[in-house]
Amino acid sequence: MLGGNPCARRTRANERGRLGEYAAAFAVFLLIHAVPVRPPVKPWLVASLGRAGFGMAYSELSVAVLVWLIGAAARAPYVEVWKRAEWQNHVTLADDDTGCPDPCTVSVHAASLFLWLLAE
Repeated sequence: MLGGNPCARRTRANERGRLGEYAAAFAVFLLIHAVPVRPPVKPWLVASLGRAGFGMAYSELSVAVLVWLIGAAARAPYVEVWKRAEWQNHVTLADDDTGCPDPCTVSVHAASLFLWLLAE
Protein backbone atom coordinates (compact mmCIF):
# COMPACT_ATOMS: atom_id res chain seq x y z
CA MET A 1 0.00 0.00 0.00
CA LEU A 2 1.36 3.41 -0.90
CA GLY A 3 1.95 5.90 1.92
CA GLY A 4 2.51 3.38 4.72
CA ASN A 5 0.14 2.10 7.34
CA PRO A 6 -2.98 4.31 7.56
CA CYS A 7 -3.50 3.41 11.23
CA ALA A 8 0.02 4.58 12.11
CA ARG A 9 -0.58 7.84 10.21
CA ARG A 10 -3.82 8.38 12.14
CA THR A 11 -2.06 7.71 15.45
CA ARG A 12 0.72 10.20 14.64
CA ALA A 13 -1.86 12.78 13.58
CA ASN A 14 -3.79 12.19 16.81
CA GLU A 15 -0.60 12.67 18.88
CA ARG A 16 0.18 15.90 17.03
CA GLY A 17 -3.36 17.07 17.70
CA ARG A 18 -3.04 16.35 21.42
CA LEU A 19 0.32 18.08 21.52
CA GLY A 20 -1.24 21.01 19.65
CA GLU A 21 -4.03 21.17 22.23
CA TYR A 22 -1.42 21.29 25.00
CA ALA A 23 0.47 24.08 23.23
CA ALA A 24 -2.77 26.02 22.72
CA ALA A 25 -3.81 25.59 26.36
CA PHE A 26 -0.38 26.76 27.52
CA ALA A 27 -0.50 29.80 25.21
CA VAL A 28 -4.01 30.74 26.40
CA PHE A 29 -2.90 30.28 30.02
CA LEU A 30 -0.01 32.68 29.48
CA LEU A 31 -2.20 35.18 27.62
CA ILE A 32 -4.95 35.33 30.23
CA HIS A 33 -2.32 36.02 32.88
CA ALA A 34 -0.56 38.69 30.83
CA VAL A 35 -3.23 40.63 28.94
CA PRO A 36 -6.02 41.39 31.48
CA VAL A 37 -3.62 42.90 34.03
CA ARG A 38 -1.89 45.30 31.62
CA PRO A 39 -2.46 48.99 32.41
CA PRO A 40 -4.56 49.80 29.32
CA VAL A 41 -6.78 46.72 29.72
CA LYS A 42 -7.34 46.32 33.47
CA PRO A 43 -8.88 49.76 34.15
CA TRP A 44 -11.33 49.25 31.29
CA LEU A 45 -12.30 45.78 32.59
CA VAL A 46 -12.67 47.06 36.17
CA ALA A 47 -14.84 49.93 34.94
CA SER A 48 -16.98 47.51 32.92
CA LEU A 49 -17.29 44.66 35.44
CA GLY A 50 -16.63 46.43 38.74
CA ARG A 51 -13.79 45.57 41.08
CA ALA A 52 -15.48 42.46 42.50
CA GLY A 53 -16.74 41.39 39.07
CA PHE A 54 -13.25 41.67 37.60
CA GLY A 55 -11.82 39.61 40.46
CA MET A 56 -14.46 36.91 40.07
CA ALA A 57 -14.26 36.77 36.28
CA TYR A 58 -10.45 36.71 36.32
CA SER A 59 -10.41 33.97 38.97
CA GLU A 60 -12.99 31.81 37.20
CA LEU A 61 -11.26 32.20 33.85
CA SER A 62 -7.89 31.36 35.40
CA VAL A 63 -9.22 28.22 37.08
CA ALA A 64 -11.05 27.09 33.93
CA VAL A 65 -7.96 27.49 31.75
CA LEU A 66 -5.78 25.81 34.41
CA VAL A 67 -8.12 22.80 34.41
CA TRP A 68 -7.92 22.72 30.60
CA LEU A 69 -4.11 22.97 30.74
CA ILE A 70 -3.82 20.09 33.23
CA GLY A 71 -6.20 17.95 31.16
CA ALA A 72 -4.33 18.74 27.94
CA ALA A 73 -1.03 17.88 29.64
CA ALA A 74 -2.49 14.55 30.75
CA ARG A 75 -3.65 13.79 27.19
CA ALA A 76 -0.42 14.94 25.51
CA PRO A 77 1.91 12.20 24.28
CA TYR A 78 4.62 11.14 26.71
CA VAL A 79 8.12 12.05 25.58
CA GLU A 80 10.88 10.43 27.60
CA VAL A 81 13.88 12.74 27.67
CA TRP A 82 16.08 10.26 29.55
CA LYS A 83 15.49 6.95 31.25
CA ARG A 84 14.82 7.15 34.95
CA ALA A 85 17.44 5.36 37.01
CA GLU A 86 16.63 3.63 40.30
CA TRP A 87 19.19 5.74 42.19
CA GLN A 88 17.20 8.90 41.43
CA ASN A 89 14.47 7.79 43.85
CA HIS A 90 17.01 7.77 46.68
CA VAL A 91 18.15 11.31 45.88
CA THR A 92 14.57 12.53 46.21
CA LEU A 93 14.09 10.67 49.49
CA ALA A 94 17.39 12.00 50.86
CA ASP A 95 16.28 15.53 50.01
CA ASP A 96 12.95 14.98 51.78
CA ASP A 97 14.62 13.73 54.97
CA THR A 98 16.33 17.05 55.71
CA GLY A 99 13.29 18.09 57.75
CA CYS A 100 13.35 21.62 56.36
CA PRO A 101 11.89 21.64 52.84
CA ASP A 102 11.88 24.90 50.98
CA PRO A 103 8.58 26.13 49.46
CA CYS A 104 9.70 25.31 45.92
CA THR A 105 10.34 21.67 46.84
CA VAL A 106 6.97 21.42 48.55
CA SER A 107 5.13 22.89 45.56
CA VAL A 108 6.95 20.64 43.09
CA HIS A 109 6.15 17.55 45.16
CA ALA A 110 2.52 18.62 45.54
CA ALA A 111 2.20 19.18 41.78
CA SER A 112 3.83 15.81 41.09
CA LEU A 113 1.44 14.08 43.48
CA PHE A 114 -1.56 15.85 41.90
CA LEU A 115 -0.53 14.84 38.36
CA TRP A 116 0.19 11.27 39.51
CA LEU A 117 -3.27 11.04 41.09
CA LEU A 118 -4.81 12.55 37.95
CA ALA A 119 -3.11 9.91 35.80
CA GLU A 120 -4.37 7.06 37.98
